[in-house]
Amino acid sequence: MTLQQFFKHLEKAGRSKTIKTFLEGPTSYGGSKKIRLRNSSGDKECPITFVCRKITGKRYKLWHASEAAQAIELRADTIITLMDVADGDYDYARTTEKRHRRRMLRVLNLKEPADHKAKNEDCRSSHIPGSNIAG
Repeated sequence: MTLQQFFKHLEKAGRSKTIKTFLEGPTSYGGSKKIRLRNSSGDKECPITFVCRKITGKRYKLWHASEAAQAIELRADTIITLMDVADGDYDYARTTEKRHRRRMLRVLNLKEPADHKAKNEDCRSSHIPGSNIAG
């Protein structure tokens, strides 16, 4: 499956009346919130497990997103990027990851909290060896 196909399937969730999309979090280091969906039976899913269930009919737990991604034949580098972007663990400085995060939010009709960029940059800089910025 291509990234384009993945986003087309995800976009259907954003238009659905029975799927609730929401942001959950923040991440363990205070970065962006996690993108999540709740299906009609009340199960919480990440974007990857949601798309996999829609295509294959098989349910995966949140922590098995990489297995779900393999089931729908996403490429390994795409799996890592999508998981990081959905979980808010992406590198804000990387243009590609920023673009995928914005697209994922847009197709699911979600908005990033206004302070996410500052939090993400502050947390990332505190992990740089030799950095004199306090975290």
